[in-house]
Amino acid sequence: MAQIYFSIPSGSITLGSTFEVGVYLDSQTQSIAAVESSIVVPDGLKVVDIRDGNSVVNLWLSRPMIDAQAIPFSGVIPGGFVGERGELFTFVVKAEALGEMRIESSQDKVLLNDGSGTEVNALPGPIGFAVVEAGEVSNVETLTDSAPPELFTPVLYKQDTTGDWYLVFAAQDKLSGIDHYEVRQGWSHWQRAESPYRLQGQKLHGKVLVSAVDEAGNSRVVEVAGTGSLLGPVGFGICGILAIILLTILVLMVKTRLWPKKRRRSV
Repeated sequence: MAQIYFSIPSGSITLGSTFEVGVYLDSQTQSIAAVESSIVVPDGLKVVDIRDGNSVVNLWLSRPMIDAQAIPFSGVIPGGFVGERGELFTFVVKAEALGEMRIESSQDKVLLNDGSGTEVNALPGPIGFAVVEAGEVSNVETLTDSAPPELFTPVLYKQDTTGDWYLVFAAQDKLSGIDHYEVRQGWSHWQRAESPYRLQGQKLHGKVLVSAVDEAGNSRVVEVAGTGSLLGPVGFGICGILAIILLTILVLMVKTRLWPKKRRRSV
């Protein structure tokens, strides 16, 4: 068993106010490797922001995003998660109508970190509350994020079936959350990318850089290990040939200076 549940600020939710809803995972003493769900938000509540900077999910297969009155998502937790309050993400809503409200999850799928990805039952954990008439009150703390995402390590791997090179990467940002990623190969331009990312230059000519950009516009750029040469393997071959040619010319010049041609004596 496992459970996806919610938390909201204590006190009354008033019409026109904005507040934060936390989405949490209770592993029920088991180690959870992956989770998938869709959060259902009732009419009368408008989702205005999603924050995943503190998520226990390190690798999003489908990052939480607003889709009408739902927030679908799926992700992997390398090494597994065990605990009663593992934050998946939070989202900010604005109360635009009076009445009873209910937020719940649907299509829940939870997999164990047991080497086989065994699926376990997910207990329902909906939350209900009332939106009442009052003045506008904001319960959401305004965050100022001037720090870049945390240091991360992209992994380069070659797919067995096709032989293509791919990059896998995931970064975290504790304040505003990750907005997007960009990849740059050699002297090419930055390209928006999602993990896993198939490299455009399959011969690995030149270094590969990955940039993680958070919601506030801060970025962290890291170099992919094993791609540090701007020339690449082919470039090294060309340089080797040029080096041999230059060395040969240099040797010939030295010999010419040290052993000048002997002049013939006249009889």
